[in-house]
Amino acid sequence: MRTSILTSEQGRVKWRPAWVLALLLVVIVVGGWEALIRSAALGPEYIDNRALWASTRHRLNTYGSEAVAVLGASRVQRAIHPETLARELGGPVAHLAVEGTSAIPLLEDLAVDPRFRGTVLFSVAPAFSFNRKLSKLEAGDQAAWVQYYRSQSRSRRIEHELRLTIQGLIAFRSPDATITRVLPELLLRGSLPETDFKTTFADRSVSIDYTKFERSANPQRIVDLYLQNTEAYEADEFADLMNYVSAIVEILKAKNSRVIFLRLPSADIVRDLERQMFPHERFWGYMEQHIDAEFIHFEDYPELMGFLSVDGSHIASENSAAFTKVLAGIIRK
Repeated sequence: MRTSILTSEQGRVKWRPAWVLALLLVVIVVGGWEALIRSAALGPEYIDNRALWASTRHRLNTYGSEAVAVLGASRVQRAIHPETLARELGGPVAHLAVEGTSAIPLLEDLAVDPRFRGTVLFSVAPAFSFNRKLSKLEAGDQAAWVQYYRSQSRSRRIEHELRLTIQGLIAFRSPDATITRVLPELLLRGSLPETDFKTTFADRSVSIDYTKFERSANPQRIVDLYLQNTEAYEADEFADLMNYVSAIVEILKAKNSRVIFLRLPSADIVRDLERQMFPHERFWGYMEQHIDAEFIHFEDYPELMGFLSVDGSHIASENSAAFTKVLAGIIRK
């Protein structure tokens, strides 16, 4: 009996240093990998997916009547600097734009949600607001993102919030730092890969490095996408759509919400094609006449020009804070 007890105790004593050593090795390996990823500026970074969008949408419910909800597609997601807009307007900002989509489903969601009573800043991009072929152009159906947010269980939301917290704290969780991307570069070239052209932040604002995005930084590519995937609404179709949007706006106004439609800048051949395909009076002018809201068109405010990137369609990331400050001044007036 005594012999078996001694053997058991000796076994436990022997295993303890082994576990300590194993834990120490794990800490060294993981810590070294984390330091390596951070030294290459590959993280931390967020993934611009439904989980991050839904987290932002949930937070909007807690912001109160001073909140500003930013709706639209890539133009407004790259243009608006949420921290600057919040500081200039004196209220929290929820950046809810989704690249490659129409924001009308979200506009409807905000209208029927009794918890939202703030300001809606709706970016009108011709390719998504005036385009009858939108279903072929959409990179992700915004209605599906809204449905995902509505159907999220409490446990799933907690799980996603934990994942987002980890993404913001740990660099090797960055989409730029996946093992399948980093290890081949280390083994073949002996160096870490460069950062991607797109960086997504916790507030869902996006920074684009156009020096690494040369193929899409060409205005001609924007024009080609228009020509391939865009067709203007017929007059009766557009009238029906605007009647629907007008009804949604009236619901929002009944809750004392402020609705602002924003036409962001475009330039050169992109601007020329948009004028040709979507004549001002037939589209933007029609909206102004038939929707009881506020409207900001860049052509009416010369101070909004001069911030564009080389693609002629999006605000340059390094100019987003300055552009947002100018836009906020117009909104205040």
